[in-house]
Amino acid sequence: MRDLEDVTVGLKTFYRTKRLEMTLNSLIGLGVKEVIVADDGPEDPIKEEIYEKMRQYLPLKVLKLPYDAGLGYGRKEIVKHTKTKYLLIIDDDMKVPNNVSFLKDILERDKLLGGVSGCWIEYGKPKCGAHNLDCKDRFLIRHDPDNIKINITEEGIPYVYFDFIPNSALFRRRTIKDYCWDENYIINFEHLDFYWGHKQLGKWKFAATPTVFFEHYPGGSKTYKKFRLSKERYKKSREYFLKKWDLKGIISIKRGFWWQNVPPKTTLWLWLKSQLPFRVLKYIPMIERTLI
Repeated sequence: MRDLEDVTVGLKTFYRTKRLEMTLNSLIGLGVKEVIVADDGPEDPIKEEIYEKMRQYLPLKVLKLPYDAGLGYGRKEIVKHTKTKYLLIIDDDMKVPNNVSFLKDILERDKLLGGVSGCWIEYGKPKCGAHNLDCKDRFLIRHDPDNIKINITEEGIPYVYFDFIPNSALFRRRTIKDYCWDENYIINFEHLDFYWGHKQLGKWKFAATPTVFFEHYPGGSKTYKKFRLSKERYKKSREYFLKKWDLKGIISIKRGFWWQNVPPKTTLWLWLKSQLPFRVLKYIPMIERTLI
């Protein structure tokens, strides 16, 4: 296995104790320098037992954060405590594959890249939501690239440039120092904000590779879903995002790098949007918000 002594793994956790244990188990034996868990969940004796057990196998550091401090705050705290050259950011519902070192290989071969992600196996199918970002008439447009160009390292690892990549990515730490996650996002839009911020900065490129697959197990308890799927929180984050970047709305015309999981109705809706002129398309976000 390739040397990962200059890699820190960072993940934020809240209420998903069982999934957290699964994720930490997947890191055993990878040889990373440190694993940082930003925990803003409630006190939980079962979770404390997991931390104690995992400290026997992992260089684990747990950051105890204020309750429900949020995803943006948690990731920002992880960055503050990271000392290594590279930082692998994941969620607490993923299994990290043994070939995760491919991400480091790509970063070391392509100095233009600030971060590179793998793809996901979700519900038994491949998924990768990587796409591009542009702006027209103060509307942020999320779209698939017109042409996919495959870059290949000397070792034969393929990767593709995108403006927005999945949350299973290895970053150069100095990239995140240039623009970090915004602590004002509790949940929703923190990921889009991060990549739109870097798009405005214009300093780093990002990419995804179809050779590294993270197993992704979304969902959680009723308590977790109450926070994660809150319409009020979604609305608050969306309004903050639009105000921060002086935007009128967000238009999504994207299926992602891999899109086998997209239902037929969604595929038809995406196709319809792609055929509409912009003067009509800019009213679509208002229609979609009524369906949330």
